[in-house]
Amino acid sequence: MTTIDSNVLIRYIVRDDPIHAERARRLLEEELTPEEPGLITVAALAELRWVLRRGYRRSREEIKSIVLELTRVEQLIFEEAEAVEAALALPHSGLIDSILHEVGLRLGSAKTVTFDRKFARLSGVELLEAAK
Repeated sequence: MTTIDSNVLIRYIVRDDPIHAERARRLLEEELTPEEPGLITVAALAELRWVLRRGYRRSREEIKSIVLELTRVEQLIFEEAEAVEAALALPHSGLIDSILHEVGLRLGSAKTVTFDRKFARLSGVELLEAAK
């Protein structure tokens, strides 16, 4: 198994650096195999999401679609794969927040608390009110 840094994923997806993009493509499409897969960690997904959103102005839906495509690549495995898949299925919620919530549920957490009102609409997520 080989852990894949988010910058390799960025080059593969965005292809804004031809040399690095080709090297990332070769790794992901030719060198990794289901027997010797690439690992994408939750931290790499968080960084990937941040760079795509802030640096490349990709929409939330585009990012979800990109991550969904990556989950279908048989030579890639994901840390907390079940949580990632569950988060991708949630409508209208931030991907990383949803993954955080799903990982917590799988580890036995009763709820997720947040100051984010939109995220708090998700079942099992509670808005943490600021003290007055």
